[in-house]
Amino acid sequence: MAMPYIIHHDENIYSLDEKAIIKLKKPPLYCSKFRKEIVTSAKESSQKAHHKTMGYAEVPLSRPDEFTKMNSRICPPRPITDRHRCKPKPPIPAPIVCRKSADNINFRVKNIRSAVMTNPSRPLPRYVDTRNGDFHDLKRSGLVPKYIHQPQFGKIPKYLAKRIYDANMQEEQIRQQPLCRFITQPERTALLEGLKSNWQDLQTIYQGLSLMTDTIPKKQRKTALENNLRQLEKDILLMENHRYIYVFDDDNE
Repeated sequence: MAMPYIIHHDENIYSLDEKAIIKLKKPPLYCSKFRKEIVTSAKESSQKAHHKTMGYAEVPLSRPDEFTKMNSRICPPRPITDRHRCKPKPPIPAPIVCRKSADNINFRVKNIRSAVMTNPSRPLPRYVDTRNGDFHDLKRSGLVPKYIHQPQFGKIPKYLAKRIYDANMQEEQIRQQPLCRFITQPERTALLEGLKSNWQDLQTIYQGLSLMTDTIPKKQRKTALENNLRQLEKDILLMENHRYIYVFDDDNE
């Protein structure tokens, strides 16, 4: 099959759908009326030398005759002004010497008396532990009994004596209190109601047990419930038959 080749043609794909290109006009930018004044003042305030921050592009060399000469760096004297003047300080007072008392003291006699009345200094107790004569302080060595000779050694401190006294007084007060205590009527009523409530709870549990007690745990549980019920019945009967009841408190022992 032969393929036709088109070499000369006048077609253009860009002219197939020609549309008018609309150019949008941008609104003018806002420009303040004080812009010129601000720019002018900023330029005036920011004027600097060309080498203020970055330095010279090429460092200029000084001539041979411009070396540092003697006394060329001495600062000139400041001008004398009369604006500030320091107030003169008051003169130092002369020392007061009591000549009369100093003339009447005989220092020679005073020194002799002080030398006669002074007690001679005692040598420190030391011990020698080597043949070369090495000595050490005896008091700090621990070889001499020091603390047993103090007046408070072996005595009870005051705070412990006070604590022991308070404990003894508390025990004495507890001993003087009666061992038995009388139960009041409200306490007796509350105790009786509590016993009856406990009996009712145990009775409900006992009635819910199985009739077949073929295992040892079942027998033990049934026996324990029966014993508790009997004890509660005795306590209830005792509380109902006796109006005045005394209780012995174990805490007072």
